[in-house]
Amino acid sequence: MRFSLLATTSLTGASAAKGLYPGFSQIQDIFIFGDSYSKTGFDPSGTQPSSSNPLGNPSSVGRATSANGPNYVEYLTQMFNQSSVLTYNFGTGGATLNSSVVDSKFSLLDELNDYYLPIYTRDEDAATWANDTILFIVWVGINDINRSYLDEDPDMNPLIVDNYRRFVDTLYDTGARNFLLLNVPPLEKTPTVLQDEKTPNRATLEKAAVEDYNERLLGLVEEVEASYADVTVFHYDTHSLFNQVIEDPAQFEWTADYKTVTESCAAYEDGSAIGRTKYDACDYAVNEYMWRDKFHVTWPIHKLLAEELAGVLSS
Repeated sequence: MRFSLLATTSLTGASAAKGLYPGFSQIQDIFIFGDSYSKTGFDPSGTQPSSSNPLGNPSSVGRATSANGPNYVEYLTQMFNQSSVLTYNFGTGGATLNSSVVDSKFSLLDELNDYYLPIYTRDEDAATWANDTILFIVWVGINDINRSYLDEDPDMNPLIVDNYRRFVDTLYDTGARNFLLLNVPPLEKTPTVLQDEKTPNRATLEKAAVEDYNERLLGLVEEVEASYADVTVFHYDTHSLFNQVIEDPAQFEWTADYKTVTESCAAYEDGSAIGRTKYDACDYAVNEYMWRDKFHVTWPIHKLLAEELAGVLSS
């Protein structure tokens, strides 16, 4: 069942196919595959999630997120959940979908083959999670696009999404029936791109790559819906949400304190500042910046995202 390289070359909110999904209040387990936007530092060989410790490890003090505080995984599990859920979060910083397609030290392919399949499935043929109370969340593409778009390779996004489909099919073979797939936010609006004076067309190229990928992801959702009558696929549009926050952060409760949506402060980039910390070297407190660093967002928008996802999953 191991997943390997496949050698072939605007929705608002979310959509879902009709399957056996019982409602968010009935979800008991969540498996998450992703990159630094999802990462909490979970070690599959460490303390496992339990009713008294739904995220397993590390402890709340030691969780390593990119948000200068809790990220959407923590908020969805512990604040906006409608039932007692156990969350197994394989999210890894810098991950691409498949490092054979877009280079990375660790990928979702590794999360699948090194963690999920050998540790959380009974054997290669057993549909271990054939249960409608299990939810699988996948948020990937951010690093894939950011590391490939400047090459302007028209075959890259199709190859990434083809491999994404095989990834979903492998999860299905293990019993996965409920999926939540998140698309890619507007990366051209990160400080990394906005402050780049050496590549004048960088924002234009990245914007086009993101929009192309997101459109292909919608096509993937439609393909999965058509292939499996017993699957429910939720698709969430982080691209639209981030754009709405950038346009007017005050329209949402959790992001109303943002004072800048285009800049970051270097003093916060090491992740040591949490909550509402204010450093003298920075114009604002960390929670008043949308961007913790030049590429990652702070906890308020993660909190908003979790609330949005809970609403979609409850619909």
